[in-house]
Amino acid sequence: MNLDEFRQQMESNATKENEQLKHEVSILSNQLRDSRNYCEELRQLMNNDCRLLANRCWVLTHGSMCVFCNLSMFDCPHALNSDQIVEAAKKMREETNDA
Repeated sequence: MNLDEFRQQMESNATKENEQLKHEVSILSNQLRDSRNYCEELRQLMNNDCRLLANRCWVLTHGSMCVFCNLSMFDCPHALNSDQIVEAAKKMREETNDA
């Protein structure tokens, strides 16, 4: 095998390997896109479920559980801010002192 044949063989091998790698990158890119789409869809479904549960909680408890609600990932639209929690705690304390 002379030098030109060796160089052509190496170029041929590199071209084949490059095509294989491009194909693998394409497959991985598609898998990543599908995974991202799935995760985004799942996040939206979970967010919707949490919103529905928060609304049911509000209706069923008339807001009495909002003082104890400590959801970290879902921002409940009925959640009390810190000032409201302090006021509610003061009111509960007054009611227990009166009893």
